[in-house]
Amino acid sequence: MPECGRSELAALVAVLVAMALAAFVDHGHYSPRALGLLTVALAALATAAWRASHPSTAVADPERPLLGALLAFLLVGLFDVPGYDLHDDAFTAWFRALQGGVLLATALGATRLRDDRAWRALFAAGVAVGFGLRAGLLIASPDPQIDVFTQFQHASAHLWQGLNPYTEPIPDTPGAGTFGYRVVAYSYPPAGLLPMALAWATVGDVRLAGVAAEALAAVALYAIARGAGVRVAQLLVMLLLFHPRGLYVIEQAWNEPLLVGAAAVYFYASSRDPGSGWAALSLGAWLSLKQYLVFFAAAALFARERRRLALPALAVVLATWLPFLAWDPGPALENGLLFQLRTAFRPDGLTLFAPLHAAFGWTPGKGTALVAGSAVAALAYRSFGGREPAAVLYVGLLATAFAFFFGTQAFCNYFYFLGALLLFLVALRLSAACRCGR
Repeated sequence: MPECGRSELAALVAVLVAMALAAFVDHGHYSPRALGLLTVALAALATAAWRASHPSTAVADPERPLLGALLAFLLVGLFDVPGYDLHDDAFTAWFRALQGGVLLATALGATRLRDDRAWRALFAAGVAVGFGLRAGLLIASPDPQIDVFTQFQHASAHLWQGLNPYTEPIPDTPGAGTFGYRVVAYSYPPAGLLPMALAWATVGDVRLAGVAAEALAAVALYAIARGAGVRVAQLLVMLLLFHPRGLYVIEQAWNEPLLVGAAAVYFYASSRDPGSGWAALSLGAWLSLKQYLVFFAAAALFARERRRLALPALAVVLATWLPFLAWDPGPALENGLLFQLRTAFRPDGLTLFAPLHAAFGWTPGKGTALVAGSAVAALAYRSFGGREPAAVLYVGLLATAFAFFFGTQAFCNYFYFLGALLLFLVALRLSAACRCGR
């Protein structure tokens, strides 16, 4: 794969901003403007992939486009409340003051990009504010009215009490819609429940696991991007922490931060040695968390150089399932695997079919996402293969993004996840370019 060029980086930054805005406007639900922004993001991602496979002008100053993206993230974030089930209005005031301060300091710092001391102070303050706001949000919004929070809290309690989370009933969430289906028990793969149950036992809130996963992701991202320069690494970590929907994803207890943390460990290990045992084990831990990671699995395991990772990675996936399959296989498979594959089409999802459903009443099946993602994965694999970690990311991101676009439901948490992985792609591409330039 040729080195990261100026046009590829510009396209990747355009993806970051457009996809974040698509997840931000209308809270990640369908609207014409959100779908338009998402379409721009997908076009920019395809452009970046095309430029990545062709030689391009070397990036002379990668910090400035990343700085522009960070300023956009910080500015946009000020135009909304950080959470939607807040019990403490003071938190919003603190959020605006702290994030506004980071925005002002970053804007001023843009005039002194080479002042290492100032940027170290800004980075330290940004990390402290980012995680301080996350910790405060857990206190200010202790019981968000969303079914996943209810489900994860009760399932974690059940597991800690020695009860089967796949058979113990989950109560309804007051005020939450049913959307054509009802959660009756824990309805995700078991791997994600383990860190959430530990968080529940520690502080009584599963969302602490997501915050810890983001901390792990920030460390891994910094370590990968450090090869492209300290400033690049700092900016990428800040982009992770100040995603316009980052706090909202944490508040609502979606499990995508766990996916980001697990992916971070894998890409860190893979960037050091793609064939190592740590890379294989961390890949398995990541892939065990959610069904829609299937295209990343294919990208990581299909290349001849990576097929030796398949056995240990699949062994990790199986190990997460075995205790629950031995406990009671029927409910584990029905609720933990098949339930998510049978959920109904969501007309409020940020997908191409939302406006088509509104106009013509047509409801797509789950197969459309699989067909779209598979077709894009096949085309991307022909261009990139799968040996380099960046190639795995390009194939997986393209296929998964188009699968979401042509799927039955996709919301801001889906695009928060893709945005986080885009940061790792930028880190890998810029670091590789720096290594080649030495």
